[in-house]
Amino acid sequence: MKTALLILFGCMLASCAPIPHYAVLATKLAGRVVDDHNQPVTGAQVDYLFRGGRQLGRTTTQSDGSFSLGPFRQWFYLTYIGSPGVAPFPYTLERPAHLPDAIRISSGAATAIYLRGSSQDHESRLDDRTRRFVQLPRSPRWTPEDRTFRVGRAMRDTELPKMPAQPPSLPAKITE
Repeated sequence: MKTALLILFGCMLASCAPIPHYAVLATKLAGRVVDDHNQPVTGAQVDYLFRGGRQLGRTTTQSDGSFSLGPFRQWFYLTYIGSPGVAPFPYTLERPAHLPDAIRISSGAATAIYLRGSSQDHESRLDDRTRRFVQLPRSPRWTPEDRTFRVGRAMRDTELPKMPAQPPSLPAKITE
């Protein structure tokens, strides 16, 4: 009887141990940066911006213009307390899920911002309620299918996607 209780107690304690896990925030992105004349750009700075805001990674291009970033993971610890097989879902970074990730490429005075994915993918993620609140840059550039990013001398991109107003969740308070 004592042995059975010790085994049961040991199993319960083992289920409460903190276990490291991670969530993939962004998959690996590899590509090539070229200039207006289709020549590779060496030493260009490439930043990965998570959902239009927080910088997750930075690298510089190689002599052939190639770069590689990611994958980016958010690590956390889970402690299971309760029913076996029921796992809590952790909170991820605070940016709205409706905003696309962005890639900012800087070479000298030129800066180009590309949104990751395609406009069709982005539109399919939005519902009627959130579509009104997402503001993309005026002329967004999306990730090219061949992963060749252009950064020209005349490019001076500064705008990132944003959500300036959140949909109201509670009615406004009425004062007299």
